[in-house]
Amino acid sequence: MKTQRPYSNLETLGDVIEDRPVLTFHAEDALLDVMRRMKDTDQNAGAVVDKEGRLIGMITDSNIVHRVAPPLKRRSASLDDLCRFKSIENLIALDVIISEPDM
Repeated sequence: MKTQRPYSNLETLGDVIEDRPVLTFHAEDALLDVMRRMKDTDQNAGAVVDKEGRLIGMITDSNIVHRVAPPLKRRSASLDDLCRFKSIENLIALDVIISEPDM
């Protein structure tokens, strides 16, 4: 059985998520579905993969808010608030990913 390393010894995101289940999204997943899954699982981040299952980026509740909030002129928006705005209905996970995460 592999033991988890203390956070102080971690160097990359891959080290943090190595032994943990990771919420995974496909690049073409609707952003509203991504947000609902994050809320339902009480997770604030997940991996975004391509059709072959290769990691292409990460998505966090924070980068969703920062991507969507500027047009709304509201920096204090939460995922719950953003779900109510129609302006995000056509966005997909690929629109808000952090590409090339440090793995």
